[in-house]
Amino acid sequence: GPMGMQSIREQSCRVVTCKTCKYTHFKPKETCVSENHDFHWHNGVKRFFKCPCGNRTISLDRLPKKHCSTCGLFKWERVGMLKEKTGPKLGG
Repeated sequence: GPMGMQSIREQSCRVVTCKTCKYTHFKPKETCVSENHDFHWHNGVKRFFKCPCGNRTISLDRLPKKHCSTCGLFKWERVGMLKEKTGPKLGG
């Protein structure tokens, strides 16, 4: 059958690479635009990740290059683009 959004692990998107600053991101930095850096738009793939603490992030790389901004761990796990529907949390 058709794949649900939950099982989509990656999604093509437009990204920009600044050759001056050597980065690729979803949009150019304002300084790159105002200083007329050498950047160009192209197709990229965003991937969805989740940390054990529950924080989610999106990366254009096979793995995020950064640690979790919430707990500081570096244990990214590939997940679907939508949050899984979990039952009510017990305790807390």
